[in-house]
Parts: sequence; structure tokens; C-alpha cells
Amino acid sequence: MKLLDNIEKYLVRAVVLGIVLLVVVQAALTQDPLRFYLSLGERVEGQKT
Repeated sequence: MKLLDNIEKYLVRAVVLGIVLLVVVQAALTQDPLRFYLSLGERVEGQKT
């Protein structure tokens, strides 16, 4: 049972970290200069492929 407790602890940490990273990246994408570098769609918009 100790193994399952350890797995659960790390899984909960990973989920919380993922949510925090998602919020941080979404907040960064609201800034125009950062969005240009983080978003591929912004860079290729208007260019012929």
C-alpha cells in the first residue's frame, strides 16, 4: 500500500503542476510579443506556404 500512496502523491503533484503551467502559459499568450514567439500560428499567419 505504501507504493500506491507514493504513486498517488506524485500523481497529484503532477496534475497540480500541469494546471499551474497551463494557467501560466495561457496568461503569457495574452501578451502580444510573447504570443508571437510561443504560437506557430501567429508566425505563419499571412505567409504563403
